[in-house]
Amino acid sequence: MKLLYITSGLFPRGSAYASRLLNFARLIKDIGFDIHIMVDYVSDKKFLDNNNYGLYEDISFQVIGDKISSLKSRIMNPRICRDYLKEYLDQNKVDLIIMSSSSDRFNLLFQEIKKRQIPIILESCEWFHYSNWRGGKINPFYRQYENCFKNHFIKVDGVIAISRLLEEHYRKHVGNVIRIPTILDVSNIPFNLETKNEKITLMYAGNPGKSKELISNILIAFHELGEEKERFIFNIFGIGKEQLEKQLENESYLIDDLKGYVNIKGKVLQDLINEEYQKSDFGIFLRPNRRSSHAGFPTKLAESMAAGTPVICNDTGDISLYVNNGINGFLLKDESPTTLKEALREINRLSKEQLNSMRSKTRITAEQKFDYRDYKEDVKEFILLIEKTLKNK
Repeated sequence: MKLLYITSGLFPRGSAYASRLLNFARLIKDIGFDIHIMVDYVSDKKFLDNNNYGLYEDISFQVIGDKISSLKSRIMNPRICRDYLKEYLDQNKVDLIIMSSSSDRFNLLFQEIKKRQIPIILESCEWFHYSNWRGGKINPFYRQYENCFKNHFIKVDGVIAISRLLEEHYRKHVGNVIRIPTILDVSNIPFNLETKNEKITLMYAGNPGKSKELISNILIAFHELGEEKERFIFNIFGIGKEQLEKQLENESYLIDDLKGYVNIKGKVLQDLINEEYQKSDFGIFLRPNRRSSHAGFPTKLAESMAAGTPVICNDTGDISLYVNNGINGFLLKDESPTTLKEALREINRLSKEQLNSMRSKTRITAEQKFDYRDYKEDVKEFILLIEKTLKNK
């Protein structure tokens, strides 16, 4: 079976979705399907030939864009992608197409694919909040996204949903739905099961934006710890000091007030994030209690746990399916600084033996729940079920 995977994102590395896409491609190849990927951008042009075709781990892909996230590319790429799709389908027999939830081009591509009577699977891993768009609810791209989410994504033949919220949403409209959380190549990810830190070291990796993840609440909690904060170090990766100050706005003073306890490391190569997790005692993030937090699934949770590093986070989405409070991490009842402060005080009382025991259980969870190999049979049965359903129509 020949499978085409289309997304507006990046490949093969450099973002959370690039990681998900790569591991889905590995999974699909492992179950015996041939896969080709069509993406907007490549993380390194060394993977490409002169015709913008590439090969990564024997996975073929082609790139349609040159520059990431310019306004011109956002306007032009959907039509360019449609033209690339037409050309590819004219030259290749494709049995199944997986599309990410790219609202800027979904209808264009859907019409072309359905003309050729090719089954479509939607890969859905977000239900974005309006704050993701400049101008919020009045942004035309946001309105396009909401309309597509409610009226057009549901036209597909099957859905791969990343969370229970998305799974439940699509089951109301689509017959074939499967839930797959963040997946990684866990068996090949290095890990550390023994802490050697004199101080309890926490890390955050990513760009929190103004509302996606609440760095301010973490800093407030540290500030309110008083003398107890002497036992902690908090390292922030993925964002520079100036950008973080803009995002924190009224709480930006906390950066200087916590100097010596909070270190802003800036952007680091994706390949180095695992090393930083291994050196840390906990990953940490807090998310607001809203639909977008419950619809998605944090890649950083799986990345941290794969490194053997337990996570401190609040209970949103499907996190409670994987984090057992006090056993392989700390699952907070809410995102408030007060709740986090009490958890940090509890963590401060843990011995190194207890920390190491938590690391071992964390790694076991990652091996059992986040390795893409664990979902091969489920995905194979899902694809075959879609084929069977369409044949019976």
